Amino acid sequence: MPERARAAEALMADVSETCARIVAEVFAPAAENTEEQQQQLDAESAWKAKGGEAVLQEFVLGQAKKLEPPPVTSMKKLTLLGS
Repeated sequence: MPERARAAEALMADVSETCARIVAEVFAPAAENTEEQQQQLDAESAWKAKGGEAVLQEFVLGQAKKLEPPPVTSMKKLTLLGS
C-alpha cells in the first residue's frame, strides 16, 4: 500500500510540473499584438455600435480578450507516508 501511495505521489508531482510548464507555454505574452490592438482601439473610437450591434460587438471583443492563466499549485507530500 505505501508503494502505491508513493507512486501516486510521484505521478501527481509529474502532473503538477507538466501543468506549470504548459500554462507558461499556452499563456505566453504576445508582444506583436500591440500594433494590432492599437489599430483596433482606433477603429472602435471612430464608430459606436448601438442596440443589438453593441451587444454583438461586446461579445466579440470579450472573446478576443487575453485570458489569464489558471493558478497551478503543487501537491504537498502525503503525511500518511511519514515524509
